Amino acid sequence: MLEGKLRQVPLAELFNTVSSGRKSGLLKLFSEGKESHIYFEEGLITYARVLEGSNLGEYLMRMELLTGAQVQQLVSLQRKENPHTLLGLLAYRRKLIREDQLLDALKAQISDTITEVLSWGDDAKATFSFEELGVEASQVPTEHRFSTQSVLFEAAGRIDEWSRGQVKPWQVLRAVNTNQNLELEEWELVSLLNGQRSSASVATEFDIPEGEVYRRLFKLVEKKVAEILPVQPEDPFILVISPSSTLRRLCVLLLTRARYRIVTAANLEKGMETLQNAHVGAALVDTDNPGADAKSLRGLSGRAHLPVIALTKETPSFWARFSKLRYLSKPLEESELLEMLAQVVRRPR
Repeated sequence: MLEGKLRQVPLAELFNTVSSGRKSGLLKLFSEGKESHIYFEEGLITYARVLEGSNLGEYLMRMELLTGAQVQQLVSLQRKENPHTLLGLLAYRRKLIREDQLLDALKAQISDTITEVLSWGDDAKATFSFEELGVEASQVPTEHRFSTQSVLFEAAGRIDEWSRGQVKPWQVLRAVNTNQNLELEEWELVSLLNGQRSSASVATEFDIPEGEVYRRLFKLVEKKVAEILPVQPEDPFILVISPSSTLRRLCVLLLTRARYRIVTAANLEKGMETLQNAHVGAALVDTDNPGADAKSLRGLSGRAHLPVIALTKETPSFWARFSKLRYLSKPLEESELLEMLAQVVRRPR
């Protein structure tokens, strides 16, 4: 076991040690409540992700290779067959995606993960641990391998580019001068700048890293093609409570795209803590006890009339209808969720 602080052993040095030594194992990184796992086999990266961050299903959705319903069905299958099998591998084995598409999604997730964790070296408290395993004992998530040095070089290049300027995720942009000669990728961005959507909402429309979208938006501002509005969006806050990290991330993607701001919680207790500290307009709760959970949420001070939408397999009861508890069945359908939210949340005009 190798462990220590990232300030003392930089990530690039760690990667070089693992790569040059052709080591197999799991590198865990910790920084300010975040945790990342990076898997290696014989010095090559097989998989990487930030826990509670974007998962492979989300990447496949951004690339328009899977629908939200397919992701949820694969999650159910994942739980039954093997919780450690990547959702993308399940999709490939069931011929929902091609191998080259799986590789593209894997590469995107690994690159984004390494880009994010490179910045963790600035945190004086950031730590790491590397547990080395033999190839025979290594529980690697995929059969695909990626060059450690190439991934690191690409991530460092991104950080250098992004350091030259990015808009903030919450900022709202409006197109103001579209008479200039623009590249196709710039026109795609400009078409979404209506003065209402946050930059984060715009970023969900693309299968490139969020940071890259924010950099391209910044360049449009520099060219005076777009301007940053002086007000922040008043998009409603939605609380999503679910034990499934995949479902939470799915809701973040779908609802951010639809101009909602999202806070998530893994259980009811954490959700109740969030309600006490955020001005939440509605709660979506993945639960087998919808009535009891709604009662707990509405029992908090000032939350008696909180709109609660239960995502459940339970059949709505008379009590539920009387208490104005709304139901959505699994798997979650995007159109049904957005329609129901539109009915219970007042969006500023």
